[in-house]
Amino acid sequence: MRDALLSWECANAVTSGDVGCVWEVLKVMIFTFSGSLHSKYASYLLETITSLELELSCAFRDALLQTMVINLNGKTGRFSPCDLIQEYFNRLLEFIVERKGKEFDHVFI
Repeated sequence: MRDALLSWECANAVTSGDVGCVWEVLKVMIFTFSGSLHSKYASYLLETITSLELELSCAFRDALLQTMVINLNGKTGRFSPCDLIQEYFNRLLEFIVERKGKEFDHVFI
């Protein structure tokens, strides 16, 4: 039940563009990942938290956190995680490449 509430809070924070709340939820989720079979997520998240909290300057940390979400249409409450947007554009590119019968390193692409 706690994991569901954390996921819900994180999803709401993403849609509103509140990366600070997303960051705080991710810090709690590291314990969930550590106690599950997703040890790679726990390792990656621990490395990310360590870098952002201890190694980077505040300005650089804030800039990196702001890249976690994106609002393509500029409307309030319409932010999306950047990785999902990137996957969307990757699918579009794969469709174009497949349709044109070319490779990704071709001049047209």
